Amino acid sequence: MVTMKSCFLFACIIGLSLAQDYIELRPYNLTALNIFHNSDFNGNGQFERSELNDVFQNYDVNHDGRIARHEYLHFVSQPLYNFAVILFEDYDCAPPPDGFVDDVDFDLYYKLMDGNQDGMVDSDEFVHHWISVLENNEAAHSPSQPPVMP
Repeated sequence: MVTMKSCFLFACIIGLSLAQDYIELRPYNLTALNIFHNSDFNGNGQFERSELNDVFQNYDVNHDGRIARHEYLHFVSQPLYNFAVILFEDYDCAPPPDGFVDDVDFDLYYKLMDGNQDGMVDSDEFVHHWISVLENNEAAHSPSQPPVMP
């Protein structure tokens, strides 16, 4: 069972501002490792496909089995709103993007994270993935960026 505390910690890192003007995400390797530890709900050292669903279960406000862009962004405030918009676009990865994240998107996203394609995402793969996401989107989590409209 996923605790609210775990979901809250994950949300803080990837999109929820805790009344700060800026959340420093550097060093990225430590941020990524923190995300991993807060997402490995069963503590087995692997980020399992079911844990990806668990991370997102609280975003599905209407419980229809998929997360609409507005449901996801509802939990996000500045300073990381721009970054959350980009993350949602990454999560909505099943072609063509439809503005919803569901099991098909989660399957594809999980495979993307699984660098050696063995069906399991270990901490190194997870951290590598998130370092890349953070580096590639650094401008979006900069304090100088104005909010974007999705």
